[in-house]
Amino acid sequence: MFNESGAWPANDPSSRAKSSEPNARGFRDWVRPVSAGLPSGAWIIVTAEPITDIESTACDMLDDLDRMLASRDHRLVFDELKVVVRVRFEQCGFAPPLLTERTFPTVGSATDAYRGATDFDWCG
Repeated sequence: MFNESGAWPANDPSSRAKSSEPNARGFRDWVRPVSAGLPSGAWIIVTAEPITDIESTACDMLDDLDRMLASRDHRLVFDELKVVVRVRFEQCGFAPPLLTERTFPTVGSATDAYRGATDFDWCG
């Protein structure tokens, strides 16, 4: 699901197959301290292309994580979310803003949206 400074083995095929409870828990446990150091209004962009399925327990953990991030004025955002995973998110009860306003076709479009929403200057 993620790979930041070796936090998740990018070459581990089992981590790419589906978002199960252990993967969601590991992701949540990685995001919590990372988000603590981010400024208000920060986005955490998840490249979701490798995710092919998500279990209900993982949905619950991601929902809890999304709420925690919102309490810090951070947003959980997805790019390249497969239709089957989007449908699964809907079945798990994720609110429409997560599925419409916070999903993007590419990481580039997600970062462009972030820059547009925050006036963040990558070069300055």
